[in-house]
Amino acid sequence: MRLDLIPVILATLPVVIVIVPVVLTGTFIYLDSLPEQDEAYPWAATALGVCVSTSAVIQVATLTSATYIVERTMSERKLEVDGLELDTEVEEADEYLNSETQSFYEINSWDKLSRGSKSLLIMALFSMILSVHTVLLFESRCFVEYELTYTITEHLGGNVLNFLKPLGWVAIISFCLSYMCMFAFNHGAKVGVVAGTKSGSQPKKVRFVSIRESFLKRQESMFVSEF
Repeated sequence: MRLDLIPVILATLPVVIVIVPVVLTGTFIYLDSLPEQDEAYPWAATALGVCVSTSAVIQVATLTSATYIVERTMSERKLEVDGLELDTEVEEADEYLNSETQSFYEINSWDKLSRGSKSLLIMALFSMILSVHTVLLFESRCFVEYELTYTITEHLGGNVLNFLKPLGWVAIISFCLSYMCMFAFNHGAKVGVVAGTKSGSQPKKVRFVSIRESFLKRQESMFVSEF
């Protein structure tokens, strides 16, 4: 965007106010989870509570103030905001994407799908249900107990795959199977959309512009209009 680096860094420095309490919260969670015999930070639990409360207050205050400022700007400078010209290339690109999405759902509605496509969707659904519910209901039978302070060499015998129990493998394989079924369905669905648009009315293709190019073009037009 051709912006000066130093002003950008200075303008984004206030984000530290949001980040620091969150980072400290994670640090104190780790210190508080240390075994009792190795505990060297008895104050970690108290500091954790303070940081969690501070983070929550800052997050709520940030969201509230941002919402207020946006609404105030939209109300006080409504005419100026409404007078901004829309980027026609971006608008055409949005229309093209919306047309493609509409075509996708029209061509791949359930009643128009082949038996193979329906089978892929059903298999993907049941595989994902099996994977998720296996982990939720039998977590202790899927994975071995592993803490943040554990090491792979000492607690997993040097092999990270030892983290998985037999039911864990079932959950992982079911998840991969669901993903492959959805990938195969989406690939076939996109091929069907391309074939459908070629045989019918195909949306007009537009040149997708980058955010930087669009920003520079808008800034140039505003600069010309001022002078």
